[in-house]
Amino acid sequence: MHSPLHPPPQNGLLSLSSFIGLILDFGTDARYEIQKLVGMGGYGLIWLARDLSAPDTSRIHRAIKVTRAKVLGWPGTRVLLRREMTLHRCL
Repeated sequence: MHSPLHPPPQNGLLSLSSFIGLILDFGTDARYEIQKLVGMGGYGLIWLARDLSAPDTSRIHRAIKVTRAKVLGWPGTRVLLRREMTLHRCL
């Protein structure tokens, strides 16, 4: 059985998008669309996500670290996160 922290593998990658569609960075208005798991660090999981607050022409992918969640498993779940770094800008 798969849990929200251990989603089923898809094409060799773990995808959180079916479990959490969007997350909100508390303290800002930034919203992120989860793309895939990229690693673990500290007390959280690090995911690749698109910054939805950026203009469509300059969407930024970021590595974000989810540090705490009230409930995992539903699209639109709000979780506390920490931005780790900007990975690249998509055109």
